[in-house]
Parts: sequence; structure tokens; C-alpha cells
Amino acid sequence: MQHSTAIITPSKLEDIRDANEVAADTNRFEQVAEAVSSSGLGAAKERFLKRLGEMRGEWLYSGEATPPFHLWSSRRLGQGYLHVSPGTRIDALNDGIIVGEWAPIPEAAPDSASDIHTVARLTHAGQFAVLSHDRISSDPGCLKPVFYHAERRLASSSPRLLAELSDAALSPLEVLHGSRPDWLPGPYTRAAGVKRLLTSQQLSLVDFRPIATFLVSSASSHRPIGEITTALRSIFRGFKERGEEVWMGVTGGYDSRVLLSVAVAEGVKVVAFTFAGALVPDETKAAARIAALAGVPHRVLGPSPIVQDDLDYFVWQSIGQCAGLDGEICASGLWREIPAEALVIRGYGGEFGRHFYYRVLPDNDWFDSADRSQLYMRLARPWVRGRQPGIQRAFEDWLSWVAATPFEFDPRDRLYLEQRIGVWCSGNEQALSATQRRRINPMNADYIYARMNLIPGRMKPGGEWQKDIVKELAPALLEAPYYNESYFQKVSRFVSTIHRGLRFRMLDRRVQSI
Repeated sequence: MQHSTAIITPSKLEDIRDANEVAADTNRFEQVAEAVSSSGLGAAKERFLKRLGEMRGEWLYSGEATPPFHLWSSRRLGQGYLHVSPGTRIDALNDGIIVGEWAPIPEAAPDSASDIHTVARLTHAGQFAVLSHDRISSDPGCLKPVFYHAERRLASSSPRLLAELSDAALSPLEVLHGSRPDWLPGPYTRAAGVKRLLTSQQLSLVDFRPIATFLVSSASSHRPIGEITTALRSIFRGFKERGEEVWMGVTGGYDSRVLLSVAVAEGVKVVAFTFAGALVPDETKAAARIAALAGVPHRVLGPSPIVQDDLDYFVWQSIGQCAGLDGEICASGLWREIPAEALVIRGYGGEFGRHFYYRVLPDNDWFDSADRSQLYMRLARPWVRGRQPGIQRAFEDWLSWVAATPFEFDPRDRLYLEQRIGVWCSGNEQALSATQRRRINPMNADYIYARMNLIPGRMKPGGEWQKDIVKELAPALLEAPYYNESYFQKVSRFVSTIHRGLRFRMLDRRVQSI
């Protein structure tokens, strides 16, 4: 497998642009921005379109040779064109392209040659999409989401880009943060005609329909925890060798503690940080103690006042699909306290090895029942049942896909990986592209998920296997107890979260009128 790295920056646009295939720089979005500005509909849309065109990490696949913004670069790929925003990391990968932030896992080299989509998924961790002449796929948890419009034959990392290109209407916001479910289940989005790839799907560029792929590969190992540790060490060793400036979000839990212990063991230079604010669990003291035990500096980011225009843009560019706290954290400028070129380490994925839904859904009658509304009814809070027909229908349609693509997998684990990670966390990560900070998830790797599947069930609920890794690499980190909120703190924050969710609906209606 050969790689040739090409970091796209404005000064290098012509390095990958084929002048014979790409039309003039004047394009539809800039014409739209001019029309909006002259019509008096407001400068907000004009600003937002310009900002979208300058965002790092975005891509569009279409049949049109002209890129959506004049700063974007383009290349022919299959029967269409791949357009990429400035500053986006891409690599040539055999006959295809990988886009995003990723890290190779040397221990995961496949035994035999496979197609590039399988190779990338089996041997890489992080947030990335893979494009070849006939297919598009995403990373093992879809944390670099792929959105597509089958009728218009468009695919992109940005749901707003597809909504603008297809003039898609947005459905009313049904998600109420704090009331399960906190997301619109995939493959649906709020934009009419725009869907998202699921973890068990690839997008065929022949007919722009999803095709089934594996969810998690099979593995055999007598020491799965040891192999997870070795893989994580390889990833962090790569960060050190590349001289990455690593910032790591640290809480009082075990996911971030595992990653911090690996960083310490590999001698990676780390700055630990923790967000602070009214709706965030107050883990600053616990995180500060963990950082001190690790011997790394710790920064508390926030609380800070919200900049309304930044919050509006966050909601607009994500089409309102991230209804959680991340919008307010982003709009408060907290991410700007992290250096622009730093690599931010995220912890998503570790909960896959903790039986996340086993207490919420203690049995699988919702999975086997012919009544596919049962999953929604089991998950949804009583006060939203009957008020979320789109979410209920989306769950029912997802279960139809599950029935058509069975795996030897506990349904609760599939729900976690394909919906919580692949849609809810993925939606957060897509929205956080507005921060313009590089982010990577070392645990989001098929090699690691496959070995989490092999960990004995008794070691999962309490994070015992994670404690084993910390004990091996940086045992001092276990001296800080697991952070637990008091009952009063939980109730108080839950009430605040519901109130904030209602305010988000009002904000969403206003922003969608832009």
C-alpha cells in the first residue's frame, strides 16, 4: 500500500487541480451570496457561505467539474470529481483517496490484499472517509460522516453543503436534548433527500445507493486487552515521531484516562484540558488531579460568554443536528484557546467496551419483535413519546436495515456503534468542524473494536479492562477516584439541560429562516 501525502493549502491549489477539467472559479454559491446580499435578506447568509467555503476538512463529490467555492481544489475521480476545501489532509491510497485525520496501526496489517476501503478500515484509526472510483466509505464509527443525495448524485462531509446544492427543505426539529434519544437516527437527516452512511454501509457511486459492509471484523486473541494497549501505543508513538502538539480532553472517567496513560508511557508531550460551564459536569478538580498525577499541564477552558453569531453559524452549518452542549462551548470561543495546529485527542469509542446499553435495554425483545416501534418506545422519555414521529419512523427504518443485514452481534452493541457513535457522536464531530481544530479519535479503530468484542463481559460494565491498561502504563492515575455527580447535581443539570433544549428549538427556527 503506497501513500503520497498532499496537504492542500491555498498556495498549493494548482498542485492537484487539472485546469482542463475544472471550470472557471465563478460558482453557484458565490452567486447565491451575491444575490442574498443584494436582496437585503441579510449579511448572515453571505457570511455563513463564505465561512463554509473556508472551513478545513470538508469535501464534496459530484458530477460537476466546478468546485463549490473558488478556493477549493478538484481532481477527477471515477465518473465524477472530488472537490476539497483548503487545508484539508488527503492521501493517495492505492487507486483511491483518504480524507480526514487518521493514524495507521502497524499491528493491524491485513494478511492478504484487499480493496482500499477494507484496508483503510482494518488498519487505521481516527476520523476519515475513503473514496475510490466506484465507492465511498467512512471510518469504523462514521465519525467523519458521509452524507449523500441519491437523486442529485452528490456526496459530502457537510450536510449544509448538500442542503444548499439540492435546495432541500429541513424538517422540524424533533430532538430534545436530555430526552432519549438525543439524535435523529441514521440514515436520516433533517434535509429532504439527504441521508448519511451508517457504520455498516458503503455508498455505491454506480447508483448512489448504500451497500452492506461489515460492522466489526472478527478477531481471535488470547490477550485482547494487551493487543488494544499495543495498538494505542503505536498510534501515540506516531504522534511523537511526527512532532504533534497534542491536546487531550480529560474528565474524571476512564476513557480519557486510558489515552492519557498511553501518552505518558510513550513520552508524548501533552496538554490536558477540561471544559467548564453550567451544563457540564464539574469535573475540573478531578481532571486537574489526574493531570497532576500524570505530570502534564492542565488547562480549564471556560466558562465564557456566548457569541451569538458563532452559535448561529454552528447551528446553520450542521443543519441543527447537534442539539447538545457542544454548540455553546464552540460559540463561547473555548476551542480557540487551543492552538490552531494542535492535534486534539478525543475519547469516543471506549464506551463500546463498557456494555453501554445493557442497563438501558436489559433484553432484546425490541430487536426480535415484529413491532418495530418498540425500540423507540423503550428508549424515549415518556414526555416525548408521540411527539417525535420522524424519530420513531427513522428507528423503524433502521431496524429494517438491521434485519436485512444480520451480524453475530448483540443488538445493544450494534445500537451503540451504529447509532450512538455513528450518528449522535458523529453529528457532534461534524458540527465541531466549525471549530477549525484538528481532532482524532484513537479508539475509533476496527482493530480495537474487534478486540473489545473479545473482552469478558464481567470486565466491561465497570471499565475493569480500562483500569488494567492504566495500571500497566501509568498506575498513579488510578489514585484519583472515578468522578460521580451527586443526585442533586444530576437533577439540577438535567432540568437545565431540558430548558436549554427548548431554547435550542427556538434558536433553530430562527437560524433556519436565514
